[in-house]
Amino acid sequence: MPAHPLLRRPLLVPLAFGVVMVAVAVAGWWSLAEPALPEPVAAPAGCDLHARACRARLPGGGSVELEIAPRPIALVTPLQVTVRVQETGARSVEVDFAGEWMNMGSNRIRLAAAGEGHYLGETTLPVCITGRMAWKATVILRRWGGDAAAVFRFESGE
Repeated sequence: MPAHPLLRRPLLVPLAFGVVMVAVAVAGWWSLAEPALPEPVAAPAGCDLHARACRARLPGGGSVELEIAPRPIALVTPLQVTVRVQETGARSVEVDFAGEWMNMGSNRIRLAAAGEGHYLGETTLPVCITGRMAWKATVILRRWGGDAAAVFRFESGE
C-alpha cells in the first residue's frame, strides 16, 4: 500500500512534531505561571509597623495582620516577619517588600506555616543610597477560592 500523499513530503513530519512540542511547552509554562493578584487592600493609614502589628480587612470577610520585629524596623538586620490570617483557605502566604519610589530588587519571601492561621519568615531589607526609604510590604494569600493581597506601608532609614 503506498504511503499517504502528505507523508511523502520529507519536512512535514518534523514540522508537525515541532509544532506539537512548542504547544506542549507553552501549555506547561502557562500552567506554572502564578495567577495575577487581585487589587490589594490597604492597611489603615494610621497604623505604624515600627510600633505594633497592623491589620487589614479583606474583601468578603476575614483579615490579615502583619508584624515585623525587631522594632523599629532596621535595614541590613535580620527581620522576623509574622502574619496572622483570620479566614480559612490560605494554602500559602508570601510577603513582597518593594520600594515605594525606587526598585530595590526582588525581596519576596514565602512564610512557613506555624499553626492555624499563623505564618513566620525572616528577611533583610537592603540599604537605600538615599538613607531614607518608603516601603510597601504586600502580604499575598494564595487561596483555593482566589488569591488576596493587602499592602502595608512604612519607612526605614534616617
